[in-house]
Amino acid sequence: MSDHTCMGKEKNARVIDFFCGAGGFSEGFRQAGFDIIMGIDNWKPAIDTHNMNHGLEDNVMDILRFEDIDNINNLPNSEIIVGSPPCVSFSLSNRGGSADKSLGVRLIQAYLKVVAVKKHQKNSVLKAWLMENVPNSRNFVKDIYTFEDLGLSDWAKSIGKSDRDTALKVQTNGDVLTASDYGAAQARKRFVCGEIVKTGKFPNPSKANSIKTLGEILSALPEPLKMNNPGVIVDPNYPGVTVENNKLTDQYYDTGVYEIEWRKAESQKTNHPYMGKMSIPENLDKPSRTIMATRSASTREAVLYKSELIRKGDGEFRLPTIREASSIMGFPITYVFSGNEANKWRQIGNAVCPHLAKSLAESIKSNTKLSTNKKYSFELPENYLDFKYLDNFNVKKFTNPPKRNPGALFRVHPIKTGNMTVALTNKHPKTGEKNWAVFAFTGTGKDYHHVQIRGEHVTDCENILNQYYPEFVNEIKLNSEIVKQSEIELDKLNSSHYYQKDGHANHPLSIINNIKYLIHSIIGRGEDIVIDARNFTLSEIKEAIPISQVMSIYALGLIIR
Repeated sequence: MSDHTCMGKEKNARVIDFFCGAGGFSEGFRQAGFDIIMGIDNWKPAIDTHNMNHGLEDNVMDILRFEDIDNINNLPNSEIIVGSPPCVSFSLSNRGGSADKSLGVRLIQAYLKVVAVKKHQKNSVLKAWLMENVPNSRNFVKDIYTFEDLGLSDWAKSIGKSDRDTALKVQTNGDVLTASDYGAAQARKRFVCGEIVKTGKFPNPSKANSIKTLGEILSALPEPLKMNNPGVIVDPNYPGVTVENNKLTDQYYDTGVYEIEWRKAESQKTNHPYMGKMSIPENLDKPSRTIMATRSASTREAVLYKSELIRKGDGEFRLPTIREASSIMGFPITYVFSGNEANKWRQIGNAVCPHLAKSLAESIKSNTKLSTNKKYSFELPENYLDFKYLDNFNVKKFTNPPKRNPGALFRVHPIKTGNMTVALTNKHPKTGEKNWAVFAFTGTGKDYHHVQIRGEHVTDCENILNQYYPEFVNEIKLNSEIVKQSEIELDKLNSSHYYQKDGHANHPLSIINNIKYLIHSIIGRGEDIVIDARNFTLSEIKEAIPISQVMSIYALGLIIR
């Protein structure tokens, strides 16, 4: 691989972007006037996107090839090196943060090996380097990396250094930065580290003067399925940038989701057993929550809007379009993405926010006096139509409901009150035995207390409720839809389908929701009576139990009994 001509005063500062993905890091530096000379990634849709938007012709490449120093020596020189190693193994949303970190650590060290060689090689032109990852990654990198740590012992000796000498300072030479502080409409937190080579200092970026909200992004873009032609769209992030309506891509399609999906998300967001409440739909007066790499409509992390189409149930809520997600991230509306919807979403969710990248680039520029005279263009790439886009202008037909993995874990409670939940679950909380049951949970953390609900608990609850709210007992037994659904054999709830043949949802979540709504309708919110349970078998659970939880035990216990 040939090197670029050494930079004189008239030459533009160059950037190589490792783990480039769609090119968020590259985009920020390009907007600051830097010249992006290479993107390195092992995923073809990402490389195709990076090539298209940055005018390059790079091929797919695995970063682990740079564990071999000969391959590092074949890289072109550049004044700036940036990298954003894959964050999935470090993310707290991946198995609660317990995922295997070994590959993630290896990829980081391969990247740092490149940086160390380019920094310490003879006649080095490297002026600054950066690395970005999720905040939790900070706990898995060292403060000091010696040449020996990076597998560079022999190379260090060849340049007159000891293998125990410091090659790079990493962990404390950075900070956790929030993208919304730098102009992005997203409260995305990331650990960014690196240095200005001459000073050894982190290039602290300057914050934006104001915070951009999610509502500002959505209101500036046309509604999905409503393309007004002729006319132009003004970029919500870059006011001087416009594109003709009929050239705006990945915006004009229906992203509505099935009711069972958004109901699951709603349960996780508003009624999680130990985490706080989240908005559904999203709060438009604040920056968006983090766009994740996986497009999901049924998880706590799902980003859901009220659909502009007047629908109830299926399609009542929708996900962001690809164009909305990319604008939330901070990409210009002229930036285009390759692949199918899942691939485009993954590229966006894995990206560095261009606003943050630009702020870092400007800080590097001011601290190094690098020449960055390249004029930036926000124009659509000339060959953008080579990609396929999602715009079909069709209203979605909800004829292919999602299926449930028969072995999927289910544990959901109707309400959370009095430091207590009562949950329908298909897995024993301690033994892991697979069987449908109801458990009452009290306490928090690893020391939580759990009791499996039995027939005598249900009988006690019925006696208590007949004193306070006999109408709840009658409703459960005689009139409620819950009765019809609770007659479903539990083994059918293990089937892969969410829907009965008659079209009505029979997912266990719908049972929980019906119980929740009934409890709220009878006792009202915030009007819980606390029952002295010492004279009942319920005392096994707790001596003082809110009446709402007595209702939960009764209703769910009847299903199992």
